[in-house]
Amino acid sequence: MKDRKFGVEAVKHTQSITDFISPEQKLPTALRCIGITEETPNHVTYLVLEQINNVAILNGDSELELACESMIKSIQQVNES
Repeated sequence: MKDRKFGVEAVKHTQSITDFISPEQKLPTALRCIGITEETPNHVTYLVLEQINNVAILNGDSELELACESMIKSIQQVNES
């Protein structure tokens, strides 16, 4: 049981790579890391953005959440026209 607690404590004191990235670069960096580019079909990008947004919500990352929602809306607008 002690090992498990140590693991939890270690995770609490670990910095995320996103701690070193400016807020406006979090989403573009995340998308690049998983291979999403301008050539990626909109429906694939949309699905990935939904998942990133869900993680942002769970982590309380409002800046990333807003960036995801903005990009999702722009994809929806493109698809509607």
